[in-house]
Amino acid sequence: MNDMEPKRIQVSRIVLDKDLQTRAKVDRETITNYAEAIESGTKFPPVDVFEFNGNLHLVDGFHRFKAFSEELAAKTVLCNVRKGTKADALQFALGANHAHGLHRTNADKQRAVAMALDSFSDWSDGKIADLVGVNQSTVFRARVELMQSIGSKSQPTIRTGKDGKRRKAPKKKKPTEPKPTRFPREEQNEEPEETQNEQQQTTTETDDTAGLMRLKQAWKLATIGERDEFLDWCRK
Repeated sequence: MNDMEPKRIQVSRIVLDKDLQTRAKVDRETITNYAEAIESGTKFPPVDVFEFNGNLHLVDGFHRFKAFSEELAAKTVLCNVRKGTKADALQFALGANHAHGLHRTNADKQRAVAMALDSFSDWSDGKIADLVGVNQSTVFRARVELMQSIGSKSQPTIRTGKDGKRRKAPKKKKPTEPKPTRFPREEQNEEPEETQNEQQQTTTETDDTAGLMRLKQAWKLATIGERDEFLDWCRK
């Protein structure tokens, strides 16, 4: 329940800061639907703004704000005015969108996680996941990709957990080389001794046949004198 008393603020005073817009993009159809609902009498909750650096920055309710300011050309809009730093404003914005409003797309979630890792890199994956409203594994994967792109040395070695305690960030494990697979003797394509002997015998027979063919060819080409000399050599 919100005990804050809303204030009607001039639209021109409210700053739309892209660094505080946690959605990947605004949906024009939703803006139009909101404007039609407002015209028909539907009551929408006030938008949320943060006051810092002398300005009022919108942190939640971008679709509602645009429905009033753009579709309906309203001069004022009802706001919950909060005070704090830009980091406080971003933290509020990251935690607000997953709790209500237009259903978030995967692109919305990815943008929110990236913004949280950029501004609260010393937070644990679990703490960021709770803030943004995503699974812890989603934050872990996004952090790994970030570390690979900018270098792990750029990431804090101490992180703040969900309980507020600060601990050393887990070290990245080095990949281990897989051990060579050893197969049983019968799976190593080793031929039995009998098979090897048969193969050797077949090879010898093939060589003998080839030698005999060469001898016949030489006999046909030899002269009578060469044949007589060969026969004399065989009789010795």
